[in-house]
Amino acid sequence: MKTFDFYTAIFNYADDGITVTFPDFETLVAEGETEEEAYISAQDALEGYIAFKYKGEAPSKPITARQLLEKEEFSQDKRLQLIRVHNEKVKAILQKEHVRRNISIPKYIDDAARLANVNVSEIAAKALRHALNI
Repeated sequence: MKTFDFYTAIFNYADDGITVTFPDFETLVAEGETEEEAYISAQDALEGYIAFKYKGEAPSKPITARQLLEKEEFSQDKRLQLIRVHNEKVKAILQKEHVRRNISIPKYIDDAARLANVNVSEIAAKALRHALNI
């Protein structure tokens, strides 16, 4: 299994943010306010989608940027971007194995998180994935 696979995404720019669509997966959409947020959202969505829809096996050969450029017109508001899928992360998503870790956070943050009904473990995991680039 290759370490990474790459999929072509279309970044659609609007005043209220960026919407990301995937020619290979018509029902999959991601979004973000900035390019970085949109990329990370697209990567997370794509890895999760492949993990659950395809049970971690790479779907048929993805469309290339060159093939897409031959089919569609692009502008400043609509651009191509390759999204890197980390296959070990897809495998880990499928394994769904979780470990219990104790972390220390300031009380005011814990109070605010409880009040907002925020899942601290989910946010911590997302921050770690971002920090570790996985």
